Amino acid sequence: MVDELHHVSHRRRLDIWPDGYNFFWLHGFMMWTAWYLFVIIQVGTNRYCKRCHKCSIYVHACTGFLILAITCFFAYEAWRKIGGFKIINNSHSYVAFPCVFGLFFITILGIYSRWAKTHWKWNTRDAITLTYVHKSFAYFIIICGFSAVATGMHFYRTNPGRGPDF
Repeated sequence: MVDELHHVSHRRRLDIWPDGYNFFWLHGFMMWTAWYLFVIIQVGTNRYCKRCHKCSIYVHACTGFLILAITCFFAYEAWRKIGGFKIINNSHSYVAFPCVFGLFFITILGIYSRWAKTHWKWNTRDAITLTYVHKSFAYFIIICGFSAVATGMHFYRTNPGRGPDF
């Protein structure tokens, strides 16, 4: 009984969301914002704003870090709401978990690719290959992110009354 009360009070103290708040709606909205709106800005500035390269690379990097921060924060909070790091048996979990870990990889790869372009001789084969790998893997993770958001929206729509107790 005492352990149970300690666990409940400890959990409430760490919970930043008000009681009765629909966290999973906000989770979905923020993931949609990150993976649809910010990704379009990120890809668009890098692809179509070549005239202002210095400005576009900063917009690309900032939106990349925003996508990483939003995804990591809301994924962690969702995992905490469902009771820890476990995979729920649905398509959203199977797509979202690899997407989060792949996002770390492309972020690190993008930072290294940018560093290589500024520190290595310009247009060397290695720098171009590194940029191509970053770009190719990023498109793959973007497709996974779109799929994760779509499957999450479908799961939320078909299970609206279920809270964190899936």
